Amino acid sequence: MYKTVHDAVVFVKELRLVVKDITDVEIVVAPPFTAVHAVAEAARNTNIGVAAQNLFWEREGAFTGEVSPALGAGLTPIVCIGETLEERERNETLPVLDRQIKDSLDRLTGDQIAELVVAYEPVWAIGTGRTATAMQAGEAHAHIRQRLRQWFGADAADRCHVIYGGSVKPDNIRELIAEPDVDGALVGGASLEVRSFSEIVTRSRRAAV
Repeated sequence: MYKTVHDAVVFVKELRLVVKDITDVEIVVAPPFTAVHAVAEAARNTNIGVAAQNLFWEREGAFTGEVSPALGAGLTPIVCIGETLEERERNETLPVLDRQIKDSLDRLTGDQIAELVVAYEPVWAIGTGRTATAMQAGEAHAHIRQRLRQWFGADAADRCHVIYGGSVKPDNIRELIAEPDVDGALVGGASLEVRSFSEIVTRSRRAAV
């Protein structure tokens, strides 16, 4: 819930100039719903994709205020999973991730899983300034990948993007992205400024090369 429509468009127009030559990193911005159309227009014919936040799971109905496109609309869902601080302290992280993967993805096929983005976003690291260590993120991502492989097949697990979210910044992205099963980042506060977000994109690129 940041940026007016005008602010969001200005952001994308600045960002597209800074990242226009980057072709080996997928770049996506997720503005508030009120700005989705305008931002999509500003990002048209660029290397910036546009995402929307939060979607309701029913196709239609009396769900006031919700927005409900589904897989059938040709969208790529970003499915966020992660444990609370209390669950981590009780050593329940991996069982919690198992439950959330099952609850979120149970009815999908391997082909559908392959096109998804799954974001490991520990609740205790969202907007707190606390970030999972590279080792913690790597452990969670390796577990997620293994479960996807076990439940949906090797091809689906290898093609599915598993990304990390939770206080990602320019100074920690390289360490995070160096983990074998971390495919990218879901960036929060650091994405609000073109400079810091573009630095994350650039440093992700260098780490991946």
